[in-house]
Amino acid sequence: MRYVVDHSVLLEIVRGNRTAIELLALYSKREVTVPEPVLVHVAREVAGLASQGARERWAILEPALPRTPWTADVTEKLLSLDPPAGIPVPLDAIVAAHALASERAVLTVEKARFEGMPGVRVEELVV
Repeated sequence: MRYVVDHSVLLEIVRGNRTAIELLALYSKREVTVPEPVLVHVAREVAGLASQGARERWAILEPALPRTPWTADVTEKLLSLDPPAGIPVPLDAIVAAHALASERAVLTVEKARFEGMPGVRVEELVV
Protein backbone atom coordinates (compact mmCIF):
# COMPACT_ATOMS: atom_id res chain seq x y z
CA MET A 1 0.00 0.00 0.00
CA ARG A 2 1.10 3.58 -0.63
CA TYR A 3 0.44 6.47 1.77
CA VAL A 4 0.12 10.20 2.16
CA VAL A 5 1.59 11.07 5.56
CA ASP A 6 -0.29 13.65 7.64
CA HIS A 7 1.07 16.16 10.13
CA SER A 8 0.35 14.04 13.22
CA VAL A 9 2.91 11.41 12.17
CA LEU A 10 5.59 13.99 11.43
CA LEU A 11 5.01 15.81 14.71
CA GLU A 12 5.42 12.55 16.64
CA ILE A 13 8.74 12.00 14.88
CA VAL A 14 10.09 15.50 15.56
CA ARG A 15 9.05 15.15 19.20
CA GLY A 16 11.29 12.08 19.34
CA ASN A 17 8.64 9.34 19.55
CA ARG A 18 10.78 6.24 18.93
CA THR A 19 7.81 4.10 17.92
CA ALA A 20 6.76 6.59 15.23
CA ILE A 21 10.34 6.84 13.97
CA GLU A 22 10.74 3.07 13.81
CA LEU A 23 7.35 2.47 12.16
CA LEU A 24 7.82 5.11 9.47
CA ALA A 25 11.31 3.73 8.78
CA LEU A 26 9.63 0.47 7.67
CA TYR A 27 8.26 2.23 4.57
CA SER A 28 10.30 3.00 1.46
CA LYS A 29 10.30 6.46 -0.12
CA ARG A 30 8.12 5.06 -2.90
CA GLU A 31 5.46 4.08 -0.37
CA VAL A 32 5.10 7.41 1.44
CA THR A 33 4.79 11.03 0.43
CA VAL A 34 3.99 14.28 2.22
CA PRO A 35 1.75 17.01 0.77
CA GLU A 36 3.45 20.41 0.56
CA PRO A 37 0.80 22.05 2.82
CA VAL A 38 1.62 19.51 5.56
CA LEU A 39 5.29 20.49 5.37
CA VAL A 40 4.36 24.15 5.86
CA HIS A 41 2.09 23.30 8.81
CA VAL A 42 4.68 21.14 10.54
CA ALA A 43 7.46 23.69 9.97
CA ARG A 44 5.32 26.33 11.70
CA GLU A 45 4.52 23.96 14.57
CA VAL A 46 8.18 23.04 15.02
CA ALA A 47 9.20 26.70 15.04
CA GLY A 48 6.94 27.16 18.07
CA LEU A 49 8.30 24.20 20.02
CA ALA A 50 10.65 24.90 22.92
CA SER A 51 12.69 21.76 22.25
CA GLN A 52 15.95 22.34 20.39
CA GLY A 53 16.03 18.58 19.76
CA ALA A 54 12.71 18.75 17.89
CA ARG A 55 13.99 21.56 15.69
CA GLU A 56 17.17 19.59 14.98
CA ARG A 57 15.19 16.44 14.09
CA TRP A 58 13.00 18.51 11.74
CA ALA A 59 16.07 20.03 10.06
CA ILE A 60 17.26 16.50 9.28
CA LEU A 61 13.87 14.99 8.39
CA GLU A 62 12.34 17.73 6.24
CA PRO A 63 14.78 17.68 3.29
CA ALA A 64 14.59 13.86 3.10
CA LEU A 65 10.79 13.66 2.84
CA PRO A 66 9.24 12.73 -0.51
CA ARG A 67 6.80 15.53 -1.43
CA THR A 68 3.46 15.70 -3.16
CA PRO A 69 2.73 18.95 -4.98
CA TRP A 70 -0.67 20.60 -5.12
CA THR A 71 -2.13 19.87 -8.57
CA ALA A 72 -5.38 20.58 -10.38
CA ASP A 73 -6.46 17.02 -9.53
CA VAL A 74 -5.93 17.73 -5.82
CA THR A 75 -8.14 20.81 -6.16
CA GLU A 76 -10.88 18.76 -7.85
CA LYS A 77 -10.73 16.08 -5.14
CA LEU A 78 -10.84 18.73 -2.41
CA LEU A 79 -13.94 20.30 -3.92
CA SER A 80 -15.54 16.84 -4.18
CA LEU A 81 -15.11 16.52 -0.38
CA ASP A 82 -17.39 19.58 -0.12
CA PRO A 83 -15.52 21.59 2.52
CA PRO A 84 -17.65 24.19 4.33
CA ALA A 85 -17.88 27.55 2.57
CA GLY A 86 -16.74 30.75 4.23
CA ILE A 87 -14.04 29.28 6.48
CA PRO A 88 -10.48 28.16 5.79
CA VAL A 89 -10.27 24.61 4.46
CA PRO A 90 -9.14 22.22 7.22
CA LEU A 91 -5.69 20.68 6.75
CA ASP A 92 -7.24 17.23 7.13
CA ALA A 93 -9.41 17.82 4.05
CA ILE A 94 -6.34 18.98 2.12
CA VAL A 95 -4.46 15.82 3.14
CA ALA A 96 -7.47 13.69 2.16
CA ALA A 97 -7.63 15.40 -1.24
CA HIS A 98 -3.95 14.68 -1.85
CA ALA A 99 -4.55 11.03 -0.92
CA LEU A 100 -7.52 10.74 -3.27
CA ALA A 101 -5.68 12.45 -6.14
CA SER A 102 -2.67 10.14 -5.81
CA GLU A 103 -4.74 7.02 -5.08
CA ARG A 104 -3.07 6.53 -1.71
CA ALA A 105 -4.30 6.01 1.83
CA VAL A 106 -3.73 8.56 4.59
CA LEU A 107 -1.22 7.48 7.24
CA THR A 108 -2.05 9.23 10.51
CA VAL A 109 -1.85 9.01 14.27
CA GLU A 110 -5.36 10.49 14.52
CA LYS A 111 -7.67 8.33 12.39
CA ALA A 112 -10.85 9.94 13.71
CA ARG A 113 -9.93 13.24 12.02
CA PHE A 114 -10.67 11.65 8.64
CA GLU A 115 -13.98 9.98 9.48
CA GLY A 116 -16.84 10.96 7.22
CA MET A 117 -14.63 11.87 4.25
CA PRO A 118 -16.03 9.83 1.35
CA GLY A 119 -13.64 7.52 -0.45
CA VAL A 120 -10.67 8.30 1.79
CA ARG A 121 -8.77 5.26 2.99
CA VAL A 122 -7.05 5.76 6.34
CA GLU A 123 -4.48 3.72 8.21
CA GLU A 124 -3.63 4.60 11.78
CA LEU A 125 -0.03 4.50 12.92
CA VAL A 126 -0.33 3.33 16.52
CA VAL A 127 2.43 4.99 18.52
